[in-house]
Amino acid sequence: MKVRLLDLKTKRIIELPDIVKVTVGRNYESDISLSDYLDEEDIRGISRVHCIIDTESDSPYVVNFGRNGTYVNEERVDSSLGSVLTSGSILRLDNYEFKVFIEEPELISSGFSKRLAGLETVTNELGGANVRT
Repeated sequence: MKVRLLDLKTKRIIELPDIVKVTVGRNYESDISLSDYLDEEDIRGISRVHCIIDTESDSPYVVNFGRNGTYVNEERVDSSLGSVLTSGSILRLDNYEFKVFIEEPELISSGFSKRLAGLETVTNELGGANVRT
């Protein structure tokens, strides 16, 4: 399954790498280094390793490691249990928000790899701009 994050401030799409456990944080050694995407003001409350997104199960989930919290749809993520992510979820790290989009495996295997679940929503949020998929 492919997981993408839409940065709600800049409207950039961040595609998660094809690994099971993806580290997200401000550290350049994180799989997704938000230092590459965010300015100094936005990155200030993000921990070096803020969260891990696990895509091994049927439903991806996020586990919080950030001091300032990780939230899914405004619910704080428990550090020991994690929280399930679904297409359309709002993932917040400190005060920075992303919209989650998940490309289901059956779309990939049936030849519709360009059909991202919720793509119309992304296109509308981007004002009809072309979206890199």
